[in-house]
Amino acid sequence: MTCRILTNYDGANAGRFKVQQLAGKIIMEYPPETCRALGVSHDYAWSFNFGLESVSDTKRVIQVLINCAEFDVWEGKPFALYKASDPAEGFSLESMTGKSDGYTRYVFDVPLEPGERVYVSNTIPRHYSTLVPSLMSYGDLSGIQIIEYGHSVEGRSLFALELGEQSNRRPTVLVTTGMHPPEGDSFAAEAILEHLVGRGRAWLDHFNVVIVPLVNPDGFVHGRNGTNVNDINLYWEFQHRWKNRAPEAYYLWKYMLRVKPSIYLDFHAYVTQSQSRKHMQPYLKPIWLYQGKATRRVVELMDSFLVDYCDGRAVRGYITYAKTTLAYFLTRELNSISYTKFHFHLAEGVPALKRHAVALFDGLCQILRAESITKAEQIIQPRGVRSRLLLTSAMLCGEAKGYLRTIRDWFKG
Repeated sequence: MTCRILTNYDGANAGRFKVQQLAGKIIMEYPPETCRALGVSHDYAWSFNFGLESVSDTKRVIQVLINCAEFDVWEGKPFALYKASDPAEGFSLESMTGKSDGYTRYVFDVPLEPGERVYVSNTIPRHYSTLVPSLMSYGDLSGIQIIEYGHSVEGRSLFALELGEQSNRRPTVLVTTGMHPPEGDSFAAEAILEHLVGRGRAWLDHFNVVIVPLVNPDGFVHGRNGTNVNDINLYWEFQHRWKNRAPEAYYLWKYMLRVKPSIYLDFHAYVTQSQSRKHMQPYLKPIWLYQGKATRRVVELMDSFLVDYCDGRAVRGYITYAKTTLAYFLTRELNSISYTKFHFHLAEGVPALKRHAVALFDGLCQILRAESITKAEQIIQPRGVRSRLLLTSAMLCGEAKGYLRTIRDWFKG
């Protein structure tokens, strides 16, 4: 054995991999981390994060093969490999190296000097023990309160940063990140925070702003791709009634019912997926799902802004408001305008992601101002019987399509 695999740090996930060490080679296989929703299997087993420590007296080059065998023949392209000498200090782009199919298979070399430790990942892991103190430091600033609204499965704090006066009458803009930890979208939360204590501070004269930067803290610590430690995908399976199995959803839902967001932004990021197949884009719910002419007018303008910003791209249809998701519960209970699962792409780099986050936040706030939305009740409205029946009918139609898709895929084999 020429090296050891290191997994005893925040975010490492190779401890769950099947590993075979040969002379100068390490062969790894991901465990499955999937969930099924809307008749589709959603695969989140795509990120790796581990360290290698040399135990050799001479310089060695270790070849790493992930989700492929030593003699497999397949086409691939160089991919972005991120490295760190200390994971607590952050990962940076090393180079475009090796080859990947743009999703799950990787082959790359790691040079190691005697005694050297190198940490590698195909994304930009956020080190939980470093990230939390950085976020908490905003609580020292005037006008920002840190609210603990619950705890995770393993007892970690679930917290939000509330900015402004938090008047119950003013519209609230709520932002979440960190639902799927390896995606790097928590950079967006930091960017908006930085903006609101600087040039964007004027928005706090008009709106309440709430930022929940780490929806899934246990996932950050254990390197989970898309689930909490009980294997529940908090986006596709927002189990807000399961206090023991999904306290992250349970407490977030209780908190949302208290703050009643007029606008809800939920950021995510594509990481390993080839940018030729995945682009920055929003999930857009049908306008008719919302109540009130004023609300629909605002949604129409916001949808148009987001589609223009993303060069005409958007995800539409039942997948954007499926009944197992937070987007559905918010629409049903509060009539909140929600843009969930808005994806950036880390291939553009962290500075670009941060610029996009601020531009999107500003754009939506500008529309609220232009449409004279000054009170929460202009958007937040209880649903009547007719409206609930309409929403239920939409859910049933969407589910039927999902089941038909499952049957079709089964027959295709």
